[in-house]
Amino acid sequence: MKRTRLENSAATHPAPPPAAGRRPCGLARRLAVMLYDALVVLALLLAATALAMAMGFREVTALRDPLFTAWLVLVWFGYLAGCWRHGGMTVGMRAWRVVIEMEEGQRPGWGACLLRFTVALLSAAAAGLGFAWAVLRPDRRTWHDLASGTRLWFLPRIRQTERRSTNTAPSANNTTGTDIDSIGDRS
Repeated sequence: MKRTRLENSAATHPAPPPAAGRRPCGLARRLAVMLYDALVVLALLLAATALAMAMGFREVTALRDPLFTAWLVLVWFGYLAGCWRHGGMTVGMRAWRVVIEMEEGQRPGWGACLLRFTVALLSAAAAGLGFAWAVLRPDRRTWHDLASGTRLWFLPRIRQTERRSTNTAPSANNTTGTDIDSIGDRS
């Protein structure tokens, strides 16, 4: 029987073991990350719209005006790709302790970010099937993870005693070592 391209890829590129107790990010946590990031993206799109209006584009409508729509998509992509490239996390990913990596362990390049962004839009357009794909796979990867060669990891919580042993001061908001540690990672 002939194997598909996806099966060949899985056979020749097995998933590396999670480092330092990390585990693949589940669907519920991904959705929580997207909810947080949606607030940031909304604010950025409002600012981008205000900038466009200040530059004289007063009668523009997203999805009707191609240039204005492209501007908004560029701002959206810029936020996500910039965060993925430079910190490995968006604001939502930081809040939910999720990090993005390439299969080899490094941060994604601009091309991988663009491919991930584009396929994620297609995943959502297909009634969310590309996101739901994560439920069917033991490594919890979605269509855009597979297409771009990226993966999302859920990072374990660093406890107060671990912070002291690594000489890292606790954050001002977290002096007791408590954190969100079970919400959204059941998937």
